[in-house]
Formats: sequence, structure tokens, C-alpha cells
Amino acid sequence: MSQALDRMLIWEGISRYFFAMDALSDADAILACFTDDASWACYDHGCDEPSLAFDSRDDLDAVVRLQAAQAGDVQLKHHLTGLVFDGIDEARAVTRAKVLVTQQRPGDPAPRPRNTAECEGTWRRTGDGWRLQRWVVRRGPAGDADVA
Repeated sequence: MSQALDRMLIWEGISRYFFAMDALSDADAILACFTDDASWACYDHGCDEPSLAFDSRDDLDAVVRLQAAQAGDVQLKHHLTGLVFDGIDEARAVTRAKVLVTQQRPGDPAPRPRNTAECEGTWRRTGDGWRLQRWVVRRGPAGDADVA
């Protein structure tokens, strides 16, 4: 495959992840974005230790399903505002993404900002395409109480 095609497929993978996070009702769609040995971590603004971290897909699966069950009436939208490839070869890629997350509750006239984040992804080519092996979320100062 060409590097341009690989970049496009990874961009689509990030988009699929954010669409699945918006829905939060389909845990399988979120988990399909990750390798079996995936890790995920979220750092609150200014913190050196993660506020939330998972070192296995089973742990990630349990938390995604719990979050989906507790989603309530808040509608989230993840807006990918920038994507940079820090490296890519035949088997791996490293990306950085900027994200704005908005939320809207019933009765809100319009969505409002919930938080921002920079997301670092390590991607691995699998038999099913490009999947996230490592995803690190670093939240901006406005969203310390919310997960991106």
C-alpha cells in the first residue's frame, strides 16, 4: 500500500473512533478500533500521572460498557480539529490529534464546549487494517472532570 493510502485509512480509523465515542451505545464499535494488546490512558491538565488507564483490551471493554450504560441524556460530539503524523512505515504509525468535545443536554439550545484534548496514537497494521495499539489523551484545562 502507498503511504498516502495508509494515512487516509488511519485518518478514517480516528474518525470511526470519535463517531463511536459520540454514540457510546456501541461498545463493540469502540473496541474494534483497538488491537488486542491495546493500552489507553487519560491525563488531566497539568498532571503527570493518568487519571484513568487501561493496559488490556478486557479492561477497556469493561469500562466502555460501563460508560455506555451510564451515558444518560448528554449527547457528546468529538470534533477532530487537526491530525499530524509523527511517523509511519509498513507496520506502525504514530499520530497526534487535537480534539474539541462538545456536549448538549435536552433543552440546551445549542451544543457547548465540554473539553479539549490532544491525543497521541500508536497504530499497528493488523490483518483487519490499522488499529490503535496505544491511545493517550491529554486533556486541556477546561475538561478535567470529563473524559475525551
